[in-house]
Amino acid sequence: GYQFVSNRMRITDGQIKDQTFDVEMEPFGKVTFAAYEPDTERNPYCDVTFSVIKDGSCATTLPGMNGEWNMLAAAESFGSVEAVSFTDYNGDSYTDVIAIINYSYVQGPDAGTGYTQARIYTGHEEGYFTLECEPSVAAGEALGGEMTVADILAFVKAHGAEYGI
Repeated sequence: GYQFVSNRMRITDGQIKDQTFDVEMEPFGKVTFAAYEPDTERNPYCDVTFSVIKDGSCATTLPGMNGEWNMLAAAESFGSVEAVSFTDYNGDSYTDVIAIINYSYVQGPDAGTGYTQARIYTGHEEGYFTLECEPSVAAGEALGGEMTVADILAFVKAHGAEYGI
């Protein structure tokens, strides 16, 4: 069965402290941008998540990779959030987010080795974010494991129009 625990998100449970920042994000203003460890007890295939905390409440949660874009979920394990950047890569005056995340393979021929994944999020006036799956995967493949936020931004500048971002 199910047990109703709360309708409010616990904003500190599982929070990755060194990847949580007080920042100015449009359209929200001053907020806390928080990264959260995957809750693999509830879902063994879940991923790292990001939330925007405004005045002590969750204003929005950024979507994670899933479905066709994260087909290796059963064979990989979240390692760390390497970097998060707040920018406006498309010039619309709303904050966009770039993240770099490390994973390791837990099964198969590559078990024990790691890889890095780019995440490109477009911010919107209404206060939500779109995970740009296709360009995120393409940037990761093109840039490899030693990518930086500057590399991802250069990729978006050079190839963003191909993906409509």
